[in-house]
Amino acid sequence: MSRPDRETMLALMAAAGKPVTHTETGIVTRLDGTPVGLTTIESEGTLHFSPELYGWTEEELNNTTEEGNHQ
Repeated sequence: MSRPDRETMLALMAAAGKPVTHTETGIVTRLDGTPVGLTTIESEGTLHFSPELYGWTEEELNNTTEEGNHQ
């Protein structure tokens, strides 16, 4: 997996720590697996983000020189 570009990573870091709402839609089934309808679950929380999971370090992202902007 290639790592996301620097601009994407900076946008994710800017959003980190802010409240977010997650909506998930799923199929409701009987115990035997027969589908009976759809449901939507909405949850609220805080976005947690670690650049290391995507192959970046915070030092690289904070580096504004060309050398730190490699992809």
